[in-house]
Amino acid sequence: MQYGIKATNYPLIPEDFERGRLAEIRNERRPGSKYAALENCRYEVSEAERMMRKEGIEWLSSMHKSIEEIATTVIKQFKIEPTLS
Repeated sequence: MQYGIKATNYPLIPEDFERGRLAEIRNERRPGSKYAALENCRYEVSEAERMMRKEGIEWLSSMHKSIEEIATTVIKQFKIEPTLS
């Protein structure tokens, strides 16, 4: 928690895709499903990025940012008044 904003971050790195780690996590949730297939994971990330670019939606890659940097960016972008509790 940073500035009263609750957020979570699962950092994806290229090795996650190579090892199939994301698919492994998804396979624990829904074994053997299309949802858990590595090809589907790649497709979802690619399509989400494409859709946001097409619609002009700002998005934040957390690849090289700490959770504190992400929180600060969100606060500034949405003009949120932080609470310190």
